[in-house]
Amino acid sequence: MPKISIIIPVYNSELYIRKCVDSILSQTFKDFEAIFINDGSIDSTSCILDKYKQIDNRVRVLHQENKGPSAARNLGVNSATGDFLLFIDSDDWIESYMLDEMYKVMMEKNPDLVFCGISNDYIDTGITILTSYNLPSGVLLDNSYIKNVVYPNLLKNGLYSSPCNKLLKRHVVEKVGLMDEKLDYGEDWKYMLDLFDTIDSMLYIDKNLYHYNHRDNDSLTKKFRANSFDMIALWMYEMSKKYAEKWGVSLEGSSERLCLQTINCIIMEFSTENKLSNSEKMGNIVRYINHPFLLEALKNIDKNQFRLNHKFFIFLITKKCKRLLFIYGFIYLQMKTLVKIIKSHKRNYT
Repeated sequence: MPKISIIIPVYNSELYIRKCVDSILSQTFKDFEAIFINDGSIDSTSCILDKYKQIDNRVRVLHQENKGPSAARNLGVNSATGDFLLFIDSDDWIESYMLDEMYKVMMEKNPDLVFCGISNDYIDTGITILTSYNLPSGVLLDNSYIKNVVYPNLLKNGLYSSPCNKLLKRHVVEKVGLMDEKLDYGEDWKYMLDLFDTIDSMLYIDKNLYHYNHRDNDSLTKKFRANSFDMIALWMYEMSKKYAEKWGVSLEGSSERLCLQTINCIIMEFSTENKLSNSEKMGNIVRYINHPFLLEALKNIDKNQFRLNHKFFIFLITKKCKRLLFIYGFIYLQMKTLVKIIKSHKRNYT
């Protein structure tokens, strides 16, 4: 049996999957299996993976109809035979010594979880932003440290919410259980809440061994989601309250997140994909700023922690200035879109 099972859910990744697979097969640590779950791809992904399977017997390819990344990961977990599990997304890649580094410290220090820094590679701009965690490197961190440092950040900004840069003990994953396949947003974050609630120790390697590919560096331009306030912002806040109470940590971080998500919901009311009338958009904004969860959150935040543009939004929300919020939200999105277009043109002509 292999020491490590690498689980990679794949959907229509023909442009990126080769780099992902090559980075895995070029690992200096050799004792692993790479389980690719083809989640109903309709491009050439399936053919590409089957060719790799013929070349290297460590490659396993499972096929299923399209059910989403959580279902794909769950199938991978149920099919894995290794003592340790590692998740990778199909459009990402890893440094050649990542498994070596992680497995070595796992054997030496015996934590429940080993994780590393992330290199955020923005494909459209060529910019790379390194995510390093302000944690001691190479040191076993116990449950008390997790509670005081990890929990608040996980609830505030999702700093530890990706499962992809982490080597996990198999029995820990089995204890946490499978990912929630009903969620189409926040499933990774919810899974990591349950995971960190389960582990007793962890270890951080201060090296950016995982490369996370971003194809758009402006969250305001992402696809419009109807009902995102109810299905995402309120759900995450309610979930955060549950875990904050369980862990005995402050609600300040969760409250800041809800305020920022509410601001984004107001802005996205003016997305070109939103076909509601102006009166319906105004009705939504009024509902957002009067929701009991948001009113509760506004009492728990430190307004000085917000950027200037967000401070103005929060001022308008606090004062219930619905018309100014409508105008400012519209102008804000138009300006962000214009800046994005200008930057895109500059890249094309340089």
